Parts: sequence; structure tokens; C-alpha cells
Amino acid sequence: MSKYLRYVLLFLCIFSCLFFAACGAAGHASEDAEQGNSSQEEAEDGQESQNGEGKMCLTVGNTVFTATLADNAAAKALAELLPLTLSLHDYGGFEKVGSIGSDLPREDERITMTAGDLILYQGNQFVLCYGENVWSYTRLGRIEGVTSAQLREALGTGNVTVKLSLITDG
Repeated sequence: MSKYLRYVLLFLCIFSCLFFAACGAAGHASEDAEQGNSSQEEAEDGQESQNGEGKMCLTVGNTVFTATLADNAAAKALAELLPLTLSLHDYGGFEKVGSIGSDLPREDERITMTAGDLILYQGNQFVLCYGENVWSYTRLGRIEGVTSAQLREALGTGNVTVKLSLITDG
């Protein structure tokens, strides 16, 4: 019986060692996975801050405006096309409109656009608003800290050339 007891004890010792070794390895694997997720999140956060929250410059003659891009597929697609030089014409006394040259994803919704709004119309038209209008558009972004009068002065009457470029850190 003592021989039988020794085998049982030996078996229990081996089983316990394997069990605890497996539990310890699983714990380290989950910690490694959490650290990997944390590292991935930090890398993504760094990438977002590197893009400067999606900022873009609009240059009209000697005037430079800074705009914040919207957080949507259309604005991201526009950013991928930059830099662009667009020829815009006056429409309705409240906006300048011109072709982007390619179709962007549409997420139209009924909005009231105001001075400084950057809009996608019909999927391929860039709109720089200097007045007010209500319609179904896709928002591309907004020029920061500008009044309707400042925009009207910079844009003038008739056709205007606007250069769009992405602002990057570094």
C-alpha cells in the first residue's frame, strides 16, 4: 500500500506542477495581450496627434485660413487628395463652389451651413460658405475664427482660386 500511495503522491505532485505552470503561463499571456493592446492604442493615439486633429490650410491670394476637418469618411478622403488647387465660382450670394475632380463618400444630412463651413455637395463639389443656407450636405470641416465679412473680403466677387493643403506636425 505504501507503494501505491507513493505513486498517487508522485502523480499529484506532477499534476500540480503542470497545473500551476499552465495557469502561470496563461496569466502571462493575458498580461502580454493587454500590454500589446495598450501599445497598439498608444500608437494609434500618437498617430492621431501627429495628424493635428485633421487640420488643413486654405490659401486665397495672400490670405491663409486654418480649418478643422470633420470626423467622417468624406473629410478623410479629401485629406488623402491634398494638396489641391480649386477654381471656385460664386453661387447664390452665400457660397463659392467648385469641382474637386473626383467623387468622395457622401453622408448627406439636412444642415444649416454658416460662414466658414466647408461642405461637400453632390459628392464632387467643394463648397466654401460665406453666408447661410439650409440644405442636405456632407460636412467636410470648418474654418476657425473667421467672420462672414472676412471671408467675403478674401474671396471677392466672381471666380477665385483656393489652394487646400493638409497641416502636419513635424
